[in-house]
Amino acid sequence: MSVYLEAAASIGRELAATAGPGQGRWVGDCLVGKKSGGHQVIRQDVGPDLYGGSAGIGMVLAHLAGPAGAVELAITARTALRSALIEGKQLARNSDQLALYSGASGIALACDAGARALGDDELRADAEVLACQVSGSAGMAGNDDVDLIAGRAGILIALLALGATRPSKPFLRLVGALAEQIIQRSTSGWWGRAQSDPSGISLCGLGHGASGIAWALLAAGKHLGSEDFELAGEEFLKFEEGQFDLSHGSWPDLRPRQSDPTAPPAWMDAWCHGALGIGALRWHLWQNARRPRDLAWATASLWSARRLVVQVAAFDGVSDMTLCHGLAGSAELMLLAFEATGLEEHLRAARRVGDFILQLRNRNGGRWTAGLPGGEDVPGLMLGRAGLAALFLRLHDPSAMESPMLPGSRALGSPA
Repeated sequence: MSVYLEAAASIGRELAATAGPGQGRWVGDCLVGKKSGGHQVIRQDVGPDLYGGSAGIGMVLAHLAGPAGAVELAITARTALRSALIEGKQLARNSDQLALYSGASGIALACDAGARALGDDELRADAEVLACQVSGSAGMAGNDDVDLIAGRAGILIALLALGATRPSKPFLRLVGALAEQIIQRSTSGWWGRAQSDPSGISLCGLGHGASGIAWALLAAGKHLGSEDFELAGEEFLKFEEGQFDLSHGSWPDLRPRQSDPTAPPAWMDAWCHGALGIGALRWHLWQNARRPRDLAWATASLWSARRLVVQVAAFDGVSDMTLCHGLAGSAELMLLAFEATGLEEHLRAARRVGDFILQLRNRNGGRWTAGLPGGEDVPGLMLGRAGLAALFLRLHDPSAMESPMLPGSRALGSPA
């Protein structure tokens, strides 16, 4: 067993041991809004979703169970995914609760992926039922979000990925409608196309910005043979690429600062905002379409990932290790580069980052540091230990599961 598989299995056992007995649920530190404004970290049930809840954790444990040879991980995974499905069916009744990372469509996708890893046909059939429920609600008026995490782009990606092996299923009929709704909520010009979200702000990035929306439109265009959808997706890419700043070697975080809305943009090399997510999509595009333009932007994103690692190495303190905006995100981007190019140097670079994370854990007294400021115990996928387990499993064997940064990407294949 490699050091990476040992680390993944160790985290998996920790997660299995801390799951509610027979419930497949976890309690951990979560960020919640306060009535007086702002946010605070409290300890509570992490919920059923993909981003930080039982669906994401169960999906990772399902993929880890076989390589780790751990029956208890498979048992916990099944329990967690079935628990998430039960709640997902409740969420699917509400058109505001269908999102990929925070709602019912992501639960369906995670349960489908976990079921395939476990060889559980009954669980996979139940995931399909939930996908059909999501499709039935997706045509109703919901929130105005269009991003990958919480909006229409994510729902579209989930339905397409779930339908890739089920082409006759009715939930694919919503793909065109969702793509049209995304376009209706955007504006275009010589500079490309950008979302017009409720705040009126257009963002860069995969989780909340142009990359995630572009991916959805390109995938919809491929599925439906629609040049209009593909063109709109390319326009989103054009807008984002136009925001690249040579002096910083990265893309800006265009969210206004609460302390001073007129201040210049900040710079965040992360999956949700910035180079890690932008690069993840570009490696996916390069792998499937082989366009030099995508390779150029994907390569630029690697510089940001390496810079993040260097900055952490120079920082004498506790650092975020996780997928969304920590060291694991940098390592994942390097793994995606390896998968897209086959160049061993990218795999070696990713494993060096993994070695560094293990060193930091030892320096921190055996503690895996979370991506939630003020959070000590975060079990979930994107900000916590489940995401680290996924990273170490993929460092051991990149084919063991797809990147959590691009859920459904293997099923979708080429977007061009």
